[in-house]
Amino acid sequence: MQVKGDGIMALEWSNELYSTGYDEIDNDHRKIFGMVNELLDGLRNKDLDKAMADSLAFLEIHTIEHFRYEEKLMKDTRCIVCGQNKREHLQFEKKLWNFKSSFQDDGYNRGNLSEFLNFIASWITDHIQKTDIHLRSTKVQ
Repeated sequence: MQVKGDGIMALEWSNELYSTGYDEIDNDHRKIFGMVNELLDGLRNKDLDKAMADSLAFLEIHTIEHFRYEEKLMKDTRCIVCGQNKREHLQFEKKLWNFKSSFQDDGYNRGNLSEFLNFIASWITDHIQKTDIHLRSTKVQ
């Protein structure tokens, strides 16, 4: 997904591409997709302040809780990408705090919101497809 001018595309969930086989993990990922799509709506409707405040609050609480749960699950199931997953989560958290600081300093505008959306959308889809997807191999049927 790329956010460019008016050509903004929503994230669309696909079980084939994103399902890990763990309902709680997949439901959390769907919620993140929904948050990104709500943020896109905020950008389209020019309600940037509310969209950003809501999204940052969601991400600060929801993703951190999700990351810790996912990291524990990977550790408990001896997933081969457990360490990589944790490192990627820490990098995401650092980037999220940098965006938050930037927004506090500069306010919300179409440019920094587009950059934020590109980062979140690209990161989450890439992370699920390359890292989280390894949970499929740990799922006991």
